[in-house]
Amino acid sequence: MELLGHFFKVRANKCELAWKLEVPTNMELPQTIPNQTETDICLILEGSYPYVFGGVSSWTQDLILACSEFKFSLISIHPADERAEWRYERPANLCQFVDASLVIGGETSWVLNAKAQAEFTDLLCDLVVLGRSGTVSELMQFLDRHAGQRDVASLISGPSVWGVITSMYERLTPDASFIQFFWGWRSFFTGVFNALRTPLPRAETYHAITTGFAGLMAARATIETGRPSLLTEHGIYTNERRIELMQADWVYDRHAVALEGSQSGLPGDIRDFWISGFESLAGICYDTVSEVISLSDAGRNEQIALGADPVRCRIIPNGIDATKFADISRHSGPPCVALIGRVVSIKDIVTFLKAVAILKRDIPDVSALVVGPQDEEPGYAAKCHKVCLQLGLKQSVNFTGLQPIKEVLGRIDLAVLTSTSESLPLVLLEAGAAGIACIATDVGACREVIDGRADEVPVLGSGGRITRLAAPEDTAAAMVELLQNPELRLACGAALRSRVSQYYQAGVLRSAYLDLYSSVQSPIVAQPDRKTIWQE
Repeated sequence: MELLGHFFKVRANKCELAWKLEVPTNMELPQTIPNQTETDICLILEGSYPYVFGGVSSWTQDLILACSEFKFSLISIHPADERAEWRYERPANLCQFVDASLVIGGETSWVLNAKAQAEFTDLLCDLVVLGRSGTVSELMQFLDRHAGQRDVASLISGPSVWGVITSMYERLTPDASFIQFFWGWRSFFTGVFNALRTPLPRAETYHAITTGFAGLMAARATIETGRPSLLTEHGIYTNERRIELMQADWVYDRHAVALEGSQSGLPGDIRDFWISGFESLAGICYDTVSEVISLSDAGRNEQIALGADPVRCRIIPNGIDATKFADISRHSGPPCVALIGRVVSIKDIVTFLKAVAILKRDIPDVSALVVGPQDEEPGYAAKCHKVCLQLGLKQSVNFTGLQPIKEVLGRIDLAVLTSTSESLPLVLLEAGAAGIACIATDVGACREVIDGRADEVPVLGSGGRITRLAAPEDTAAAMVELLQNPELRLACGAALRSRVSQYYQAGVLRSAYLDLYSSVQSPIVAQPDRKTIWQE
């Protein structure tokens, strides 16, 4: 049963964790973790680099390359059955790699006495509901006392764990589907225990590139080692998971009972359980890291709303080398629009397709491209192709897969995003650097990029249009306006090019992270009495 589209999957008969140091064919990396040379920065990622193409992965590659003065290690958390080959060439300063893959596999027995079982239940309930770093410290100490070197498969299996699951069900979601709670519990806590048990590379600083399980691992690293940790959020992980959960059709809804349960402040149904869990993981990360970084004002405001300390919040925007896009020739011929991004539900490709169908009423010869990989959510990709056929767009829309970005930008008149969640999309910067007007939904930093920040001096003007979410009529109207008015479209492209050149250059990213990595200080945290992985 698939729980959430792009991360951990539950298999009814298998559940285990397999962590190991993977060495792709194009990489020469150490074969063992213990006693390795200490790196400067350990990056911790979930469901992205180096196995998945996308904005976060490209940003990560650029960050490592830009900060060549530092030695990096990397932990990649992902479902093992979705692991593919490395999609990026290894930077020379990436020295250590831990593949923290989640495999749902064999069963082992773990027996706790009644007192320990009750303590374990309390700790896990606190973890889901309260989001305190102190709970993580206590849970780590509990696992040291009672679990020893047991693997994650042991921690989610056995008669004692069954007692924990049933107790948590009765306490948190007594009116929900127990079957869904059972598999949801196993999936969520497989990620939690993975974050707490995967051996850590030795590093001066730990840097999570999302909250969730990666953020929990960064918090654990600081608690365990006393070294500082950082967080950079692109899209706000908690909000993106909330959107996915609200759209999920696999969750049994309790209707009125769910409403009654939600008033208690505890998870009322399975959606509540997952959302509360992810909010708590974010809270733990925000509470522990030295710096909470976002890419925009909008992202920073969301982090603060979720409980991050404003004093520790800062903005480091994305940046690109705009000169790489300066020589792209103007598009000629029939009008062409493109959505450049992964074919996944959070990009809301269906709204784009519906907008194109409306657009063709006014501009019949328009063509459209959907440019991006289709293997991350194959079910959603199949839905998009079906919608395309249903709307009569087979001859007008081309799903191209991955394409060189400069070639795509040379073929189009407009770049369009219909996402339900974004951070600071690189595609807007790349299109803007090429002088191409953009249309995007009002999410993340899209408005800041297209219309400019409030403190922009001089005011450069609009780089396109901002639309409502899930509103194909809005997107179609914006495309019609810009395609039928070439002077306006060119003026928007010129304004966006100026904004990208002035505010979103790659040097800003490099300078900011060099300063950050050089100056970060170790926080004062409560540390459990345990050995670090390199002391064992």
